[in-house]
Amino acid sequence: MGDLNPRKNWWWVAGIVGVLFIVHAVTTVVRARLLPTRAEVVGAGPLLASTTGTIGEAAMQLHALSPDDPSIDVEADVVAALDESTRIRLVVGDGHDVTLFRAALRARHVDDRRVTFVPSGRPITSWSRDRLLVLGPAHPGAPTTLVAPPHAQRGPEARVNDWRIPWLLRDSLADAARVVTARFDFDGGDLIADERHVFVASPLFARNPRLAAGTVLHEVRALAQRPIIRLGDDAHPSPEHHVPSSASRSSATVARSASVERRSTSTTARRRAPGFVRLPTPSVLPDIRWSRFRWSRRHSRSCG
Repeated sequence: MGDLNPRKNWWWVAGIVGVLFIVHAVTTVVRARLLPTRAEVVGAGPLLASTTGTIGEAAMQLHALSPDDPSIDVEADVVAALDESTRIRLVVGDGHDVTLFRAALRARHVDDRRVTFVPSGRPITSWSRDRLLVLGPAHPGAPTTLVAPPHAQRGPEARVNDWRIPWLLRDSLADAARVVTARFDFDGGDLIADERHVFVASPLFARNPRLAAGTVLHEVRALAQRPIIRLGDDAHPSPEHHVPSSASRSSATVARSASVERRSTSTTARRRAPGFVRLPTPSVLPDIRWSRFRWSRRHSRSCG
């Protein structure tokens, strides 16, 4: 007869449960460590820098709500200010947008042949770049990678339709571009890159409530292929705006400031200077640096 001692059997069950828990914990840690490798986009270069480089071709979007919609003048002024060699791909809601924009370009003596119009056939917004990130080619001749969020954003019809814009641009570019979807939600302005770093703002984490902040950072680091500087933290978030390009004005300055801040963490952590956004170093990533920069009140109202 086998040993039917209930207490001894209970210990066997507890031991098996304990082993399963340990295996699950180890598996979770290993998977987290592998996230950067798994999240990389094969055949893509790093996130395009917004502070340097020649603009050979620019993508914009426009849907005028009326003939005097200010977006028409704003975007026509941008095209007029760019070098004549720069080509524009303008995603529009309908043919009426094309007519209005061509008239605005003629008023500025700009050749509208520089602009390739990409009709969406549906209402869209005029918020260019909100619904995509751009990864450069991995090598000359390779396609540009347009990164879309994993799903459309909730909201008015035009905002929902913005999600289709990366695919519309891809179709207009033929073999020169491809589209992949990210494993985290974002607005394009939640992160911005210079030639050395990616700057990530607090709204990115608010858009991903089901993902731990460390997981989001791993995904961004792997996708962008650049070290990350996080603007703010959970206790001291950055303003609820897109990252202005001035935030990435100088990686060298940020790096120098980061090294100083790391030597005086305890002192800086107690400092609460108005008008500053703290950039802490989470322990989850060794290449995330921290510093602080002065956030202009004018910028916090105007950037969008």
